Amino acid sequence: MKNKNSLYILIIIMSFVFLMPVANFAAKTLTSAQYYGVSVNQVFPSFSGVDGLKKPFSSDDLKGKMHLVFFGNTRCGSVCYPRVVLFKEIDNRIKKQAPWLEGKIEYNFFTIDPSNDTPERLFQYFDNYVKGGRSVHVMDENFFSNVKTKLGVDFSYIGSGQYRHEDRLYLTNTKGEVLLSYAGVNILEEEIINDLIKVNQLEEQK
Repeated sequence: MKNKNSLYILIIIMSFVFLMPVANFAAKTLTSAQYYGVSVNQVFPSFSGVDGLKKPFSSDDLKGKMHLVFFGNTRCGSVCYPRVVLFKEIDNRIKKQAPWLEGKIEYNFFTIDPSNDTPERLFQYFDNYVKGGRSVHVMDENFFSNVKTKLGVDFSYIGSGQYRHEDRLYLTNTKGEVLLSYAGVNILEEEIINDLIKVNQLEEQK
């Protein structure tokens, strides 16, 4: 009888040991799969610049709020302007669907053409159109190099005032960490709003 009991206990222990990694894997899969955006998990590259009102704006200012970030330029009409409109649409839908997020998120348009895109030009192009929007003007080449290597933002000058660049949005948390990215045709405002709600819920639980 003792031998049988010992055997049962051994089976239970072995089952528990075997199933633990499976359970942990399932939990990790669930955590990574609960978002629509693609996981990035990188600290936003350090920078120091100004916003559209020429007020100092740095990577420290990314902390305290969630941020939706886009890298583009004001002379790009085919990709950049539709994303400016997308920011405005997201902001309008948040007011209706998730009003508790108002004041907890900021929309940022980082110019990749700082020589042409002056703060005044950026303000008229972005800040003046998107409520809760803040354009960012940075002249540091090291910042743009880090953006390319760490965040995978691919862009290059192709002449005649035009840039070739990716169509990608980034979502940061209140610690200034880039959590998720949304690319091209996969950028859907409904999915981004759902991810914003989830990130906000997780941060409020901490």
